[in-house]
Amino acid sequence: MSESRCLLLLVSILAAFAVVLAGCASSPESAPTSPRPAVSVTALPGLTEQDHKADPAAYRETGLRVVQVFIKDGMPRAEKQAMAERIAAMPEVEAYTFVTKAQALARFRKRFGERIVENLPVNPLPASFEILVRDISDVVRVAERFYEDPIVDNDPGTHNGVMHAADPLLEAGSPNR
Repeated sequence: MSESRCLLLLVSILAAFAVVLAGCASSPESAPTSPRPAVSVTALPGLTEQDHKADPAAYRETGLRVVQVFIKDGMPRAEKQAMAERIAAMPEVEAYTFVTKAQALARFRKRFGERIVENLPVNPLPASFEILVRDISDVVRVAERFYEDPIVDNDPGTHNGVMHAADPLLEAGSPNR
């Protein structure tokens, strides 16, 4: 694995692990009996700084329902739009947001400080979709739908372009999957 790929993986793991450790949003709501299409939002419901301050336990619980799907650099807008439409149509999905590379780096900088970011020669963080599923029991099922997607930023032979709290990579802290 190249040095830049290792750096990307390390930064992604740190960012994902930080989300899991910090928790991730308001209390889970019961899944509606007839799912409505997921909404595209600028921030996932229950996962804002205000939500974390108001109820850290609920924030952590909501975070367990998040799936991150990392997108390869240079993917055409039409491909990303098609993925957004697929996500919106999934009955298990409550809401989703698209995070650009620049937004990902800004979040990383805010979380870990300028000192780490200033040593990066380029922004190694990929754009991503953050998906909030309605029920924690749907996390793995939703994540698996992206494992073989050609626009997902997976290393060959892995599914490391898709992360969630139930992910063995996050549980074990291992770079191999």
